[in-house]
Amino acid sequence: MKIKKGCVYLVKINPSNSGLKKTRPCVVVQDNRYNNVIGSSVVIPLSSSSELYKRPQNIVEVSSEFLDSRSSILTHLITSVSDDRFVKEIGRVSDVEYKRIVNSVLDLIE
Repeated sequence: MKIKKGCVYLVKINPSNSGLKKTRPCVVVQDNRYNNVIGSSVVIPLSSSSELYKRPQNIVEVSSEFLDSRSSILTHLITSVSDDRFVKEIGRVSDVEYKRIVNSVLDLIE
């Protein structure tokens, strides 16, 4: 499977301190120069939990037809996963949404 920046994939997330333990949609934020080359990709998980909307910091809402419900990209849970954990591509975020995601990540690290 070709992994591409800005695309959303179903990814098998490892159990972690974040509590994310299942297959869930994730957006790829790693540059395409590294995707499919180093064996892992940097992703940010999405969640449809309504509780998240009460904490707006570092959360980017997305509304795409490929998602079953209103979802948010949890930029504070950015992680790297092995490429063999990608199940399938389900869509792509818009250019505007992608720019908001990147800005949110920059806000975390600056």
